[in-house]
Amino acid sequence: MPKPERMVRARDPWLVMLCPYFGRWPKWINFFIESCKWNPDVQWRIYTDCGKPENKADNIDFVPIGFDDYKGLVRERLKIAFDPAQPYKLCDIKPALGAIHEREIADYPFFGYGDIDVIYGDISRFYSKEKFANLDVISTHPERLSGHFAVLRNTSTLRHAFEQIPDYRAMLEAQQMVGMDESGFSEIFLSSSKERTSFVERHSTVLCWRGWHDATMDYPKRWFWRNGQLSNERDGERQFLYLHFMRWQSSRWINDPPQPGEAAWVGHEIIHTDWRIARNEGFCISSAGFTPIDPNSLPNDALMAPTAEATPAEYASDTASLLQAQEGFAEARRIFELTLANRVKVLGAEHPKTAHSLNNLAELLRRHNEHDAARPLFERAIETFQKTLGTSDPNTNVARRNLAKLLLATGKPMEALAVVQTAVSFHEEILGIDHVWSRDSAIVAADILDALGRVREGAELRDRYRIDANMDAHAAAENSH
Repeated sequence: MPKPERMVRARDPWLVMLCPYFGRWPKWINFFIESCKWNPDVQWRIYTDCGKPENKADNIDFVPIGFDDYKGLVRERLKIAFDPAQPYKLCDIKPALGAIHEREIADYPFFGYGDIDVIYGDISRFYSKEKFANLDVISTHPERLSGHFAVLRNTSTLRHAFEQIPDYRAMLEAQQMVGMDESGFSEIFLSSSKERTSFVERHSTVLCWRGWHDATMDYPKRWFWRNGQLSNERDGERQFLYLHFMRWQSSRWINDPPQPGEAAWVGHEIIHTDWRIARNEGFCISSAGFTPIDPNSLPNDALMAPTAEATPAEYASDTASLLQAQEGFAEARRIFELTLANRVKVLGAEHPKTAHSLNNLAELLRRHNEHDAARPLFERAIETFQKTLGTSDPNTNVARRNLAKLLLATGKPMEALAVVQTAVSFHEEILGIDHVWSRDSAIVAADILDALGRVREGAELRDRYRIDANMDAHAAAENSH
């Protein structure tokens, strides 16, 4: 195979992506840089104390600054008392990055923010200044702004839109990460006119609770990057905007129930190919990490000869995504209800997967305060899980835990405590005290005890499960990044 030539395009970046990152680089940083390099129309500014990685890209500026100095910059620009102990708190300032770095981004029509646990495809295939001529706010999820990739027009109004979040100062000044980058910031745009917003699902995050574009949890297991283009083993020549591999590289967000491959990288060596070779020959990303591409796994040599025309399946998926962008929560609900109806029709009402769909729909409704609609769905999910898997099964007790959260939110803490105590007991018995589901149930139980004024018992439960304040905040935020 001939060595691929580097792209030659005139650089006139229309978008600047802002990313503060402190600590040490992840193992895949050189692969991330390579995927950015092939998108010369986008500029990245990364504020960091990690030094410069081996790989270099003209469209990435590494701005050297220490964590303490960066916190000082935030305090100066936002006029707030900002002094978190951990860099993870910086997730909350993403909506304010345009204001913090207003002077540095003045020449760019759009600015955005994102994460570095991603590999980019050809961004211009999906996003460009011309395509966004009539848009101001762009997300890769239908129901919220995505913390791992969001774009806003560079106007004073949007740079300071975060100031519309109720109690934004208190949220930013809190030590714990509270999920302001997604849940709080999204409500500003979802509750207003959607004429100049685009909230379109881009199917970027493997093993996400939403399911794949075919409404199953059967996600592609291998993704292929070559020459700036990204595809996978399942979808033929279809190209993707980016791959967000958070659920492979971290155990922070585990599905209910856990999916095969989640947290597969934790504690393991994941780099199995040299980035200098991979930059020319391409690489595969999977639960095994970064590996060479097996030529036999490339369907129709898709990465070398991508098609500009969408397949019928792509067209249908994109149409659904556009509807999601227009309807937001209502369309997400419709899709969840359709998935549930299909499972009832194909699998029957008394099937574990039907119970999962009941629980997923109920959780979506709960998160949007549709409590009256959510409660009977949770109860049906629990009943179905009990009939098919048993009362002590971890999945049964995840649904119990979710119901307890609803009961607490609707002013029924005593009823909530009775429900969640059962979940805590069975999760600990079956999974052990250190399992993330056990801890999540314990967090909910401790919160309910606090609400009942039994603060000492709540503190004792947190101590027993070794739950620190940060972990409690992550669970409370319900932020899936």
